[in-house]
Amino acid sequence: MPDTGIILHSELESPLTYHSFAEKVLRALSGETGIIEPSFVYLPGVPGGEEIAKETGVDFFSVPIQLGVCYFLKLP
Repeated sequence: MPDTGIILHSELESPLTYHSFAEKVLRALSGETGIIEPSFVYLPGVPGGEEIAKETGVDFFSVPIQLGVCYFLKLP
């Protein structure tokens, strides 16, 4: 799997949230489209992330991402 700079971590730390996030990743890997989920990402490593990094002054931040068969498609 390519290095996307994404840390698999949803914003809330509860078992139900982890299950929900994992379920969405599996649905996306199966071909479902339009799945948006917040996740901590390495901003300079993703398209559109440089602007967010400059605005926030941090390299890692929780932002909504669109999941897809290639694991991560884009920041919406």
